[in-house]
Amino acid sequence: ASMPEVFAFYFCYRLGLDVDILKPTYVALQIPFGDNIYNNIVNLGTKDFINYAHKHNFAVQYWTINEEWEIKELVENNADCIMSDYPQMVNDAVLEAK
Repeated sequence: ASMPEVFAFYFCYRLGLDVDILKPTYVALQIPFGDNIYNNIVNLGTKDFINYAHKHNFAVQYWTINEEWEIKELVENNADCIMSDYPQMVNDAVLEAK
């Protein structure tokens, strides 16, 4: 999904709407996370948001996550994919969460 599609998806989530009204053609939300302009507007990494996406059969993938606390938070919130410049840190967080 493009960033405008992600925001439309987010507003469906916030309003409790079924995302089918968007007629999505994507299967995954790929979202920047952390200290960036998007996260200052809305938090797209919450457990509730991720669960909402999963309820509607969408994968939630985050990039580029290089802070250990952000990786741990996203792992705990059941993110489907965490892209990082430090894959070992992601692997360690996943193993620690099990």
